[in-house]
Amino acid sequence: MLERLRDRNGKTGEYVRHLSIGPFKDEEKFKLEILPLLETILRSVRNLQDLTWRVNCELPPALLNLFYGLHPSAHLHWILKNRRFHPLDHSLLSSPQLYTLDAEIYATVPEQTGHSLSELEYIKNTVPASLQVLRLSTIDVDGSVRRAQFEKWEYVDFQPGDQFPALLKLALRQGDFALTEQNCNLWARATSWERLERLDLPNGTSPQFIASLTNRAINIKYLRFHISTTGFMIRRQYRPYSGGNWLNAGVDTMSIMAGFLASIKSLHTLDFAYEDNETLMRYLRFMLQSLHGSLRSLTISDMGGYDYFPMDPLPSGKPYWDPGQYREVLELAPGLEHFDARIGTRDSVVGDWEGKDRYADVEKKWRTAKKTITAPPRVKIQRAKRALKLIV
Repeated sequence: MLERLRDRNGKTGEYVRHLSIGPFKDEEKFKLEILPLLETILRSVRNLQDLTWRVNCELPPALLNLFYGLHPSAHLHWILKNRRFHPLDHSLLSSPQLYTLDAEIYATVPEQTGHSLSELEYIKNTVPASLQVLRLSTIDVDGSVRRAQFEKWEYVDFQPGDQFPALLKLALRQGDFALTEQNCNLWARATSWERLERLDLPNGTSPQFIASLTNRAINIKYLRFHISTTGFMIRRQYRPYSGGNWLNAGVDTMSIMAGFLASIKSLHTLDFAYEDNETLMRYLRFMLQSLHGSLRSLTISDMGGYDYFPMDPLPSGKPYWDPGQYREVLELAPGLEHFDARIGTRDSVVGDWEGKDRYADVEKKWRTAKKTITAPPRVKIQRAKRALKLIV
């Protein structure tokens, strides 16, 4: 394929719309054998719409300028993983054609301050207005030697008058973005959230961040939001997120979520998880009643259930759902085309209903869904006793 793309008189380059470079297991070999060919390739792909850079080394300035000159309307997508402690490439980060930034960034939460120190401050001040998709995950900076290299990092603070690109998609994939309530409000005012269509928070965020988006991010179509309870995060050796503790936030978190969802005009897809199935049910009652009947796909989970020892008391109630609880959720979300519920490590209810079937009554949806529900031990014992009585 490389040879065909190198042929500037050939026809292959005319049909290429999307060009992705990397990732490579051996980046040194890439630099020696492939990087020198990219100038010729960029000249041969005359109708390029998207260039995706998945390489940890910087894109040489001459190639970047050639890309600008030959393809001024093409989008640049930068996917940065496995950084090996290399600094961010300023020329890529500030590129006027940067459309997507999907990166691992370094961060730490010093115990004495509780503030997050990270590269997000640098990103905030560098990315261009062209940025539409931002996906960030954090990597802990371990060891005093490496932390010393980032002494000049500033707190992740937004300042009055800051401007930030109006995003279509935002994903914060870790809980180390410890934004204060003031920072959340400043970020909310630094951009227009009305264009945001996809919000992905698989490791949660602070209630203050959700509150700051209420009545601003009103056109979200897809929302993924998972909440891990702090006590179990510690037991599973995840570092708890100081600003994302929904159990001890000191505010009415269910009302915050309900208000946020009520402000969204037409949410189509909701993926929600809480690491306690009884609290999950209470949240769902608040949340689903706040929607406007627009939901088409609902995925819910208690994130595998409790991680407890046999002698530990359960945090709340039973470690499973009764069939009636699944039906209640279906009742609260009429018009679903897709339903996927995972409770505990084994139980699941999955249903797909197309066309008129999406408006079927709850009982029909329950009958047609694929169910894997294991009876709790007590129920099994009672059934066994009844069976013995029948035999006698």
